[in-house]
Amino acid sequence: MSYDSVDILKYFSDRQKIDVPLLADPDSKTIRAYRVLNTEAAGQFKGMARPGYFFIDHSGAIRRPRRRSRRQHNADRGSAAAAGCARLRARH
Repeated sequence: MSYDSVDILKYFSDRQKIDVPLLADPDSKTIRAYRVLNTEAAGQFKGMARPGYFFIDHSGAIRRPRRRSRRQHNADRGSAAAAGCARLRARH
């Protein structure tokens, strides 16, 4: 889920070849409802959710919400960046 608009998410998913639905929450209503709003974010990042995972069952109930620590988030970002760099090196 992202605070970005549907159009921005469509553009992003097309460019990144993402074939799963991305959820837009441009007013951050759902982000607030799930209590994952990053209240420290400012400027263009205001309304952004904290990184995390939610498992939602068929009835819409949250099962085992899991918020990642800043260290886990940064480790994931580092792994993604390393993978991206490896792909770029493989092309050249």
